[in-house]
Amino acid sequence: MAGDSPPHPVAINYVCAGRCASRIPFRAAAVADEARWADRRHTPHDTRTKPDGRPRTVSKPETMMNDLLDHVLTAHGGRDRWSQINRLQADVTLHGPFWAMRGFSEKPFRERLTVDTRRELIRFSPWANPEHDMLLRAEDDRVELRAAGDDMVLESRSGIRSTYGGYDLTSPWESLQVGYFIGYAMWNYLTTPFLFTYPGVTSHEIEPWTEHGEVWRRLHVVFPQNLATHSTEQTFYFGEDGLLRRLDYNVDVNVGVAIAHYVGAYEEFGGIQVPTRRRVHRRNPDNSAGENWSIGIDIESVTMD
Repeated sequence: MAGDSPPHPVAINYVCAGRCASRIPFRAAAVADEARWADRRHTPHDTRTKPDGRPRTVSKPETMMNDLLDHVLTAHGGRDRWSQINRLQADVTLHGPFWAMRGFSEKPFRERLTVDTRRELIRFSPWANPEHDMLLRAEDDRVELRAAGDDMVLESRSGIRSTYGGYDLTSPWESLQVGYFIGYAMWNYLTTPFLFTYPGVTSHEIEPWTEHGEVWRRLHVVFPQNLATHSTEQTFYFGEDGLLRRLDYNVDVNVGVAIAHYVGAYEEFGGIQVPTRRRVHRRNPDNSAGENWSIGIDIESVTMD
């Protein structure tokens, strides 16, 4: 089913935009794709009108990108509704073999996340202990372990992102490192796709992709260096309905491992469409997903204000 995790390695066909009927190798397709888009950047243009009435020139790729981004934002609830939301709270269960491998938890664990939608500020409650909370201030690259009762800072770490250097895929992480990873990741997940409109974030549409018998349109998104995320460049896949199906990235804090991350089971909370099921797979060199997922994220409820 589209948006759900694949039951086995997925054979994926790169769409040739109507110019070929047979499959072509992924890397060759990517090269051809880039050449076609480069040509379009310098060929036909649309003429639009500036606010003062003078014509302005807009390239077709920009027109297409705006069309997809607008469609996606509308499908997820719209810019106007999102502009009214300053904070959200989500009850989330995290599970999968990844957490035990990092020395954190062999059992599913439940967190209540309180998220500032404008700043990368997120709080977990509880964190590893019923009497402890975790606070991430990503803009300061800082995590804090706090007492749930009086909010006293019990432990903190600044420059947290640099602490993953030298690790491999099996290195255990400290509790604060796990908190940083979950914190910035969940902030990105819960603010997507509206995050694409934030200062410094740019996006453009690239060639579509066929998977699970559907054609998914794709946005290539580039994030600024001051925003904590998995990697500066990521690719987001959207179904015909405009809802997110998959996102691809490399995890900088986890030795750059390539990921295919599937989302689904959408529910509406406060006028916003939220995927309540996430499954994270390794991404193969041919862009297919590995058979087994390593991280599962299930959202039970979301409140917004």
